[in-house]
Amino acid sequence: MNQKRLLLTYGLVFFVTAIWGLNIVIIKVLVEGLPPQTMTVFRIMMAGITALIIIVLGKSFRRLSKREWIYTLLGMLFGVILHHLLISVGLKMINASNASLILALVPLTTAILAFLFLGEQLTKLRMIGFILALTGVFLFRVVHLVICN
Repeated sequence: MNQKRLLLTYGLVFFVTAIWGLNIVIIKVLVEGLPPQTMTVFRIMMAGITALIIIVLGKSFRRLSKREWIYTLLGMLFGVILHHLLISVGLKMINASNASLILALVPLTTAILAFLFLGEQLTKLRMIGFILALTGVFLFRVVHLVICN
């Protein structure tokens, strides 16, 4: 029984990762036929409806304080709306593989900026993470160049 649960968990993780990885490719296909603004509104609306259903079903709905509303609105504007709109607009101009590379470097860039500006510690484990991340991006680019040329 425990083995089946573990297999199900890994299967779900694989499925979510695969869907997440197809995200940029699907957006690229969609922005070829829809304006980026329309596509962004549709994506955010679907995510909002899904989140609202989860909140209501989980009975975790509560009123936000004024301060929480400010943080929520700022996060919504910069972390959701502008993020998705700029991805959609950018995918009108570049191919999906380059966009994937840019997005793959976001966590690495964030970690480096945290080191430079916030004084985060640069541990051996983080250095290994940086090297693995850059290796992954490099291998992705090499494979892309081999396949496309």
